[in-house]
Amino acid sequence: MKLNFVIIGTEKAGTSYLVKILNSSGKIYLPKSEISIFQNPDFKKCSNIKKYFLSIFPKKNKNLILGIKRPNYVHLKEVPNRLYQYNKNLKIILCIREPIKRFISHYLHHIAYGYITSKKINANMIKLLNKDKVFLKNNPRAKDITNGMLYYKNYLRYRNLFSKKNILILNQNEMREKKTFKKLSKFLGISLKYTAKIKSNVGRYDYFSIFLHRKMINLRFNRNQNKKKLKSDISFFDKILFYFLRILSKITILKGKKIEINDSVIKKIHMEYNNEYLKIQRININQTI
Repeated sequence: MKLNFVIIGTEKAGTSYLVKILNSSGKIYLPKSEISIFQNPDFKKCSNIKKYFLSIFPKKNKNLILGIKRPNYVHLKEVPNRLYQYNKNLKIILCIREPIKRFISHYLHHIAYGYITSKKINANMIKLLNKDKVFLKNNPRAKDITNGMLYYKNYLRYRNLFSKKNILILNQNEMREKKTFKKLSKFLGISLKYTAKIKSNVGRYDYFSIFLHRKMINLRFNRNQNKKKLKSDISFFDKILFYFLRILSKITILKGKKIEINDSVIKKIHMEYNNEYLKIQRININQTI
């Protein structure tokens, strides 16, 4: 049993929607959860990985194409070499997105999950873009946002190891188009039937929605946000409150004040990362499969 492909990222660039597309084919198996084994600090030998994959992939149907998704693999320096050591013929899928929308979406996503402060959003976005040391020290997970913006630099890290024909770039703007299904079919060696029925994940990032999500996260996670509380540690009242908040979050008419992003932030994002996007987009346009 060998892994055939990996969706390496980028976060907030259509990777979850891509998983839905591929799993709908019936010819591919992608675990619903993200697989982080290649970034494990204790990563040593590929033999351990083989045992791990045997435990998460179906054993009955050996004809399935096997893949995993982990959007932060794209910017983790140790991962490309580990993937290459595991399988030199591994296929890599990189999703990209227009930088302004991706940066804002990722930043607000991190706020909703409690990874970074919810205060002074515009001012702190500028601090992140300026690599402010105090802000980064207090919000270490914020680096994931800016590291993911380095499309071309991250691509080269994989391209230096893997063959050009083994790397597929997909733009989030084109994910629903027929040509994307054709690209995936040819790249993975299967026949993907085009469908427009698959729903994409749409983040709700108004103030009220973020408030609800942070409350739910605080009920289910420890303060350091790295470990889920054991179910036995969650009181009955907290469980009731959690599911009540979850129901509220699903009611689309309950929207709070829209979060407005200043022009100064938008201009700064464009100035810092548009060149990276243009470089990777040129490769995307010119790639042959």
